[in-house]
Amino acid sequence: MNVGRLRSALLAPRALALLAGSCIAVSLGIAWGFVVDDALIVSRFAWVVRTSGRHAFALDGPLVDGVTPLPYPWLVAPFARSILGALLAQRILGSAAVAVGATLLAHRLAGRSPGGSLVGLALVACAFPLAVHASSGLETGLATGLVAAALACAVDDTGEALARSALLFGLACTLRPELFPAALSAVAVRLTHAQALGLLARVVAPTFAVVAVRLACFGSPLPLAVLAKPSDLEHGALYVGAGVLVTGLVFLGLVALPAFRASEALRPVRRSALALVTVHVLVVAAVGGDWMPYARLLVPVIPSVAVIAASIASTGARSALAALVLSVNVVFGWRHRSDAAAVWSKRASVIEALAPALASHACVAGLDVGFLGAAFAGSIVDLAGLTDPAVARLRGGHTSKALPEGFLDTRGADALVLWAPPGSRVELGPQAVFGRVVETRLARSPRVAATFEEHTRIPWDASGAVLVVYGRRAPR
Repeated sequence: MNVGRLRSALLAPRALALLAGSCIAVSLGIAWGFVVDDALIVSRFAWVVRTSGRHAFALDGPLVDGVTPLPYPWLVAPFARSILGALLAQRILGSAAVAVGATLLAHRLAGRSPGGSLVGLALVACAFPLAVHASSGLETGLATGLVAAALACAVDDTGEALARSALLFGLACTLRPELFPAALSAVAVRLTHAQALGLLARVVAPTFAVVAVRLACFGSPLPLAVLAKPSDLEHGALYVGAGVLVTGLVFLGLVALPAFRASEALRPVRRSALALVTVHVLVVAAVGGDWMPYARLLVPVIPSVAVIAASIASTGARSALAALVLSVNVVFGWRHRSDAAAVWSKRASVIEALAPALASHACVAGLDVGFLGAAFAGSIVDLAGLTDPAVARLRGGHTSKALPEGFLDTRGADALVLWAPPGSRVELGPQAVFGRVVETRLARSPRVAATFEEHTRIPWDASGAVLVVYGRRAPR
């Protein structure tokens, strides 16, 4: 056996690309059961788009923003025969995008640095946040796949390749608006005077098109979530600090050391990757991160780790640092895999039990409109404001909106769903204690206590938490 020839075959770009797809597929399979409740909001929008041709949260409701990635429900709509059918399509689309993008990136990097691309592939495939959010049902997977493909195109230093890269970055920004400054920076560091206008236009045009549609249809250039979920720099800094550890992005924080000098072949794309991550981390800190687990907002730039790993000239330094980061990734993923993979089965059970409990009602109020929207096809009063501009503008965070007295009467809600974690005081009245501030305020409202009564309790999980369904008292 010719060992040298076998080694060359195994490290060939095509073989490494196949390995990349296989590793990502295994990683996605381990994390497949994870979903995010907000993905069901997108699913319901997609179902309404398919059914009525309108961008709304309810079939008979007004046009409303309600989804940060504005084009995404329209992309999913052809598969949205049902809300849960749309969710499955979203999960498959995100997973496929990550697998294809990672495979393409591995193929391009392997042509310049076979050993380095293998290390980068391992770091990306073992990044647990990438695996869970690729299949969570949100747009994160598709955005990440587009970023990976953009970086793959940027490996070549030709004008045509950079033009494709810029356009892919621009498309990713239509799904995750906070990516825009980072994507613009990743392209800007590669500009020549002759290329400047064309390349920048490819990044800017898709984002500005979405902004124009928002202004024309909803009267604001910003997603509704910006109003509904205000945050702060302190929370953003903590979010980023933890996020760079669990995503493997900490790998990039050490490459400025002399031992991690870049190889000539990948020096240009390395500049793009470093600019992308540096700017994006700062932007995410500035916007305050978000509430979702596993550093979702940082996931789209994880493919940059593969670029940096492949570009490091010193194999010894690269291997030592990669081993350290891989250890953190594997331990984190191993500790969280069971809980993450069980999320959808638990949520599906809640949706199944909630549907008959709400079937006789016309308008339901609740804070978590993702699973409520999957269980109930009628009108929903969104207590967080994610799909309701009037609520989004009220004082408070998305779990603590200052709803006025009589709010449920004004909106015509005949049912109220409240979440009660273990230790809650599940009653309506001045002593009530529920899971979130806005729920406790409503439960303590004299008007709510006088007009609503408990109908059903639905187990939330094994901890003892429950969903409590209240209905309006029958008139005497």
